[in-house]
Amino acid sequence: MIHTEFYDFGDMVVCDWCDEDYTDSSDVGGLQFHSTACCPKCVPKVEELAKIDDEEHFILRRASEGQEFRRFVIDTLREGRPGTMSITSL
Repeated sequence: MIHTEFYDFGDMVVCDWCDEDYTDSSDVGGLQFHSTACCPKCVPKVEELAKIDDEEHFILRRASEGQEFRRFVIDTLREGRPGTMSITSL
């Protein structure tokens, strides 16, 4: 039997690279690498790895000048939707 559980994280924002919580942070910057959110602190590392691996084309979006990372994730990557996750098990 297949079982699916849904989790709603609301406006919680966590960097997909370092797992740091940015929910209440006013830190500015960040980018989207493929389908992941990269916080301002991880941007230099991600840019360097992308360059080394010739994957700079996977940097799809960057936070606007002065845009908070949390706003970038909520407004741009989630398109204003709350964070959700579903887990399906057999």
